[in-house]
Amino acid sequence: MWLRTLLIIFISGQIQADLFSDLFWVPNDNKCRGIYEPLSDSIKTLPENQTIIQTDGRSEFLLGQEAAMRDVTVFQNGIRINSKKTRLIVDDNNDLKQIFFIKDTTYQDKDFLVNANNGQYKVAQDKLFLNNLNYRLGSLSQTAWGKANGLNRGQDKIYHLDNISISFCAPSHPTWSFASEKMIYDPQERFIGLDNPSLVLNGSDLIKFPYLSFITSGRKSGLLKPEVNYTKEYGFLYK
Repeated sequence: MWLRTLLIIFISGQIQADLFSDLFWVPNDNKCRGIYEPLSDSIKTLPENQTIIQTDGRSEFLLGQEAAMRDVTVFQNGIRINSKKTRLIVDDNNDLKQIFFIKDTTYQDKDFLVNANNGQYKVAQDKLFLNNLNYRLGSLSQTAWGKANGLNRGQDKIYHLDNISISFCAPSHPTWSFASEKMIYDPQERFIGLDNPSLVLNGSDLIKFPYLSFITSGRKSGLLKPEVNYTKEYGFLYK
């Protein structure tokens, strides 16, 4: 029994460590319980509609055929996608048609980082799909993080996430969060919208809202970063 308990503790600790690494979160003893490190600055500025594919040098691609490739990085204007295992599909004219991200996929734009199990990108339609993911968004001074079952993004560059959690708490001490079936994130408008979200405190649903919206930086209509606390004297506090 004690071996099983130790194994559960070890696995839980490893999952938490992997999450911290994914989000560039470094725990410490300061007031905020840690800090976010800056995201990678390896994003390229490219002409619109241009896609660059970079491999680790050990992959081969034959024109007119599908290609299984390892450690592939896809660059577009302001966007970087890396996957440890990838399959490329070309059409009859040898134009890149579709990219399947099969294993350990990382997606990043300026203020949005996603770590997903897998996904796909339809090149001609400029549509991205990612599955089973955690994410981090916003500036270093106002950062949100969470998990989602799925993400899709079209040509409008607006992100739609399904079955999500989102929190402004430290990842090492996630006291509260919101859970929602749908979330919209518009990086251009610095806007987050949640459909039918529930406020979750220490794992328990407390309040259900029909809709909530936040901004990720600056000032705009909508809610600022919420503050949620609990004290023995006053109970649950939300502001």
